Amino acid sequence: MRRCLLSMVVLLVLGTVPARGNGWLFRRSVGPTEVRYSYYLPGPVVWVPVAQPLALPVLVPPVVSLPAVTNVPMAVPSPAPPSAVPDLPAPPPGTSALKQGTPYYDLYSGATRPGTPLPSGRCSVAFWNLTGRALTLRIGGQERTLPPGRSLTLELPREFAWNVVGREAEAAHIPSAHTTAEILIRR
Repeated sequence: MRRCLLSMVVLLVLGTVPARGNGWLFRRSVGPTEVRYSYYLPGPVVWVPVAQPLALPVLVPPVVSLPAVTNVPMAVPSPAPPSAVPDLPAPPPGTSALKQGTPYYDLYSGATRPGTPLPSGRCSVAFWNLTGRALTLRIGGQERTLPPGRSLTLELPREFAWNVVGREAEAAHIPSAHTTAEILIRR
């Protein structure tokens, strides 16, 4: 207990003594010292006013009530006037309603594809089924089934005959400058 009391007294005495930068208890005398004075100047004070929000009036347009509409007669439907074009007969069953000169396919030919060269007089032909139903193709005397949305690529001569089973035969001619072709069957 004595030791604790003695420690507190020493700390109290040392805590009240002003601190010096050049030592206090074990100080040696050093020649004349130069006295320097320094001042602390606070920076400039800037005052920024705080903007107060303005309360703007809210303009509300006056409410105008419309008169109620009652007992308004509705329009009476009438038949369409007769057309100037005579009615066309319906196509016979199993035939198409398309015009006779409108093809049901498109043929696009293209330049040589890089890779293995084809023999002279031959070309690569891709048939694409864009009809939405399975088709049976007759190409060079052979029948092939083509599912919807799929293609079939064959190596054929530059002039060949083909058809969709149930339709007339089509003659295809691929120009000599081209070695590839695509036939898109749309309907």
